[in-house]
Amino acid sequence: MFRMYLPSPSLTPLSASLQTFVWSSFATITPGKKRPSATPFLESRVDSLPPQPRTASIEQPCEPTPSILRQCLVQKTALLKAQNSEILNLKLDISDLLLTNTKLLQQKRELRWHTKDLKAEVVSLHNDVKHLAKQTLKEMTTKDKLYGQLVHAIKIIRVLEKREDKLEQENIEGLLVNDKLEMARRDDAVELAGWKGRCKRDWFEESEREMEILHRVEALEYELSVRRKGEGREEGKAMASLRLLAGFEVDRFGEVLGRK
Repeated sequence: MFRMYLPSPSLTPLSASLQTFVWSSFATITPGKKRPSATPFLESRVDSLPPQPRTASIEQPCEPTPSILRQCLVQKTALLKAQNSEILNLKLDISDLLLTNTKLLQQKRELRWHTKDLKAEVVSLHNDVKHLAKQTLKEMTTKDKLYGQLVHAIKIIRVLEKREDKLEQENIEGLLVNDKLEMARRDDAVELAGWKGRCKRDWFEESEREMEILHRVEALEYELSVRRKGEGREEGKAMASLRLLAGFEVDRFGEVLGRK
């Protein structure tokens, strides 16, 4: 953006003859007096020159020649062109600087608005992060609770599985016991059927014997009842002895108590 300006080639030190012409054209050279300045620019150029050695003789003014005048005119023209070019370049640089400053101000405004937008976005993102952190904390708490419930449910399931295994084992043992009981029941049923047959046979035999004994007792009672008037006590003893012989238990009075 910025240009670097170098001195023009026309700004070289003046020759000794040209210096003499310039000073003599504006003032008469007097020893011991300060030379008047022609122009500020030339004065600065002359002051920057190294000091010339003084001679004892008094310098005499010389007449300018046409070639010297032409050379001076060419140098002045070149100097003016260089100054005009430098002024134009400076104006262009000032215009560029003003345009750059305007662009920078516009960019500064845009950056300021962009910074405000970024600050608003940062605040919004900060709020979103807070909200997400709260939600994450809630989700973690919920997950911890669910994990605790899951662990508790797994423990309950394991306890139930152990109980189920125990019940299944008891069921198997019960089935084995039922099988044994079924076998025992069948054996008991077979044995009971045999006992029923035996009991029926024994009952029929005992019934026939009892009927026979009862008929005999009735016959004896009938016979004894005929003789009851004359026999008295002996008849009772005879009845008791007969009943004892028949297999009945009798008391002292001869009454039947039951079967032996």
